[in-house]
Amino acid sequence: MGNNQSAMSDPLPRNRMLWPMLMACMLLGVGVIAGQARADVLTDIAHLFPATPRSYVQASALLRELGETSPLLTVQSIGQSHGGRDIWLATVTDPDYPSQDKIRLFIIARQHGNEPAGTTAALGLLAHLVRATSPAERALLAQFQISVVPIANPDGAVSGRRANGHNVDLNRDWGKFTQPETKAIRAAVHRRMAHAVVDLHELPAHSSKRSYQENFIETIGAHGSLPAILCDNTVAASHNISYWMSKYSYPLNVYYDYPGESLRMCHRYWGLSEGRLAFLCETKTGRGRSLGQRAGFHVLAILGIINYLGRQQSSALQAAVPELDRPAAPAEAVTSSPPLETPLRLSLGLEPYSGADGPQVLVRTQVEGSGDFGFVMIKLNGTTKALTNERNGRCLLNTGNLAAGAYAISAEVHDADGMVLVAQQATLNLPLTDLQVAE
Repeated sequence: MGNNQSAMSDPLPRNRMLWPMLMACMLLGVGVIAGQARADVLTDIAHLFPATPRSYVQASALLRELGETSPLLTVQSIGQSHGGRDIWLATVTDPDYPSQDKIRLFIIARQHGNEPAGTTAALGLLAHLVRATSPAERALLAQFQISVVPIANPDGAVSGRRANGHNVDLNRDWGKFTQPETKAIRAAVHRRMAHAVVDLHELPAHSSKRSYQENFIETIGAHGSLPAILCDNTVAASHNISYWMSKYSYPLNVYYDYPGESLRMCHRYWGLSEGRLAFLCETKTGRGRSLGQRAGFHVLAILGIINYLGRQQSSALQAAVPELDRPAAPAEAVTSSPPLETPLRLSLGLEPYSGADGPQVLVRTQVEGSGDFGFVMIKLNGTTKALTNERNGRCLLNTGNLAAGAYAISAEVHDADGMVLVAQQATLNLPLTDLQVAE
């Protein structure tokens, strides 16, 4: 990685900001500032979303306006698309604090020109942060440098198509870097020495792939050949994102990548090739999901990552105020005894599935009971493959590259803190002739 090695030698730089205050007032949930209740930040940002997607020209004009009116935001062109349009990079941070002491997050939106929700989310987040005046939000900008490419594919955005002006799918060009857009963004990530990269996408309303039937996030799983600090952070961050998604009623599956996967996709390149924290965020279109709802998914994913990364810097302070990590419940008069919790129960089922990607197994999980449900982790021979925050979950496992034999599939119910509450195991015999849950 050349001159970028220093950025990863200390993946999350130490600093002195008071994160307990930040999580009480800025990040998700209801906060109180100067004695006055305020709406949660996701709602605040959603109020800035337009009813319809902004065009490339409109997005460019908004970036110029925000950059001219706030010292917190810098806007620059990092190159031109195949069609000669500027690729804008906007960076929001408090310039009074040195960037080398900050956590540096890089967000890429709209590699596919017909997926506008990422742009809407990115511009809403920028507009909110540059106008923020609360102590907590200013503390965020003192600790983080957030760089955003709101439209990575200007030509596709203008024409309303997936590919760029040279008819190339940019999210299949990483590692090869044949296109001016991917070359420019790669150079910008290196200049910013980003610790984490987030790539925002949308899923079509209808898809032949079962794994594409719901919102999902893809990131790096735990593997012995990868740096432990990379795996620990990506997996733990995915747990945190899942927790917040469930609090805001966003269904979510999480899938994990490992060495040997194709590096043509953006998040895999950054995670598996360069060792940076990397997340692919895919929100589902259709079924009445508005632009605002889809953009809200992306904002919530970004805030979940920020929430996790920031907490790594103040573990001692966080231990003293553990409940500030969760949304505060409204005060209510106690009129009756609270309902008794019933133990969580887990059922696990496997179904063979043959789709466009070859032979696969659909893993169905059902969680019953009223205990502290956080998420369900799916493992194949002890290796984590997927996560779902739904009690009635569905995850798809690719078996086309597995040799014949017996494999153990396990499902674990975790609470919000990651503790295993109940587990179930299934036996998978390949080729797919016998799928039976072990007693």
